Amino acid sequence: MIQSRAAKRDAPSPNDNPLNSFTMRHAKALAFVGVEVAHNTLFHFVETMKVRGQARNLKGGDVSHYFANTVEKKPLISGVIPGFMGTAAGATTFMTTFELLTRHFYCGNPAYNDWDFRTKNMAIYLCSDFTGSFSKILFETRKQLIQMFTKDSSMSAILRASMLGWPALAARDTVYRGILLGFYYGTTNIEHKPMLRYSIPQISDFMRHRRATGEKSDETMNDLAYLFYDFHNCAIHTKMTTRITSLICASLLATAVTNPLDVCLSKLLTQ
Repeated sequence: MIQSRAAKRDAPSPNDNPLNSFTMRHAKALAFVGVEVAHNTLFHFVETMKVRGQARNLKGGDVSHYFANTVEKKPLISGVIPGFMGTAAGATTFMTTFELLTRHFYCGNPAYNDWDFRTKNMAIYLCSDFTGSFSKILFETRKQLIQMFTKDSSMSAILRASMLGWPALAARDTVYRGILLGFYYGTTNIEHKPMLRYSIPQISDFMRHRRATGEKSDETMNDLAYLFYDFHNCAIHTKMTTRITSLICASLLATAVTNPLDVCLSKLLTQ
């Protein structure tokens, strides 16, 4: 009797399995969104100074109302709320697309079996940046207008500015990401090594739990591989100093190349 009670007490509950928790299964995506939001909120004052410098016109009229609104005297925290919301929306859309495309390219689609993992990852990241631009452009427009202390814009004006500025935003994000990844993959010795996120007992318990709760009875582990595997795991054989140097150089080049797009974005959104 004592042994049977001990066995029941020590038996794992379905609620203890991380696979049965949405939060645990998507911990990486949720962490990415949280870090992006925290980073952009903490450094919002730097973004404000950048936007004001890019939007200011010394010739051709004060179309961004830099001088009319005396924005140099306004607080650098201006626009932090739409900036927060835009980052959250963009990061959420990015990670949703990222996970869907990872499943599409890596899980059982024979058309992509011969593709190099670098090519797959490049497509996943660039497409995710592209779709993320759709969800954050309205917030980005509102943020930059408030940073320039233009608070009375109508919705139609915001929509028009968003339509004008979206191509520059999408191009900036995708080009920046492409340069970073291109440098990283080109200068780093990487070995692709997908790995299980969970133990075999946890996966077996999860499959049993799904069948018990009325899910498809003919599901196999391969059908749910996108839940069980981290397809972006790699073994890196290049020295840390080399990788850091490469990323610094890539960041400098990406910033220089995309800066004209960034300037165009600020001028289009705030004029």
